Amino acid sequence: MKIVYWKFFSTVLLKHEVLYPRLFKILFYLAFKILIFVVINMRKKILLLEDDNDTADIIKLIVEEEQFEVILSKVELLQSDIRINNPSVIISDFRLGENLRGDQICRKLKTDIDTSKIPFVLISATNNLPEVALHCGADAYIEKPFDINFFMKVVNEVTNG
Repeated sequence: MKIVYWKFFSTVLLKHEVLYPRLFKILFYLAFKILIFVVINMRKKILLLEDDNDTADIIKLIVEEEQFEVILSKVELLQSDIRINNPSVIISDFRLGENLRGDQICRKLKTDIDTSKIPFVLISATNNLPEVALHCGADAYIEKPFDINFFMKVVNEVTNG
């Protein structure tokens, strides 16, 4: 279907470039803007919950290098950030503050029909992370300190699965 549109654009509009040069320039500009919009919105989005700024910066650098968009969120803004950004995956640290843990957030999101299909990845240095991830319904877990290649492998698996 895309090829058909391109053929129409290239044959009809380019043929009339001589007759309507200003119209051609406007239409070409609009087509270019639409293409840019589509490419930007095709990037997969990661919603990141991390209370340590250094770790958040490292994760952001890693995944942006792989063409992901990172949305840093706070727990109190999580629901609105999910609604606004429609993330491909949520990555959360296990410990997010004194009384809040990533497994509690995961359990809440996985029991909500609107967010249950969004992959959830727990990251932590806690000893029993595999069991915690299993019990809360997380799609994957990454133990700290993590290998960059392994981190991206997990992110790609949950976003493509």
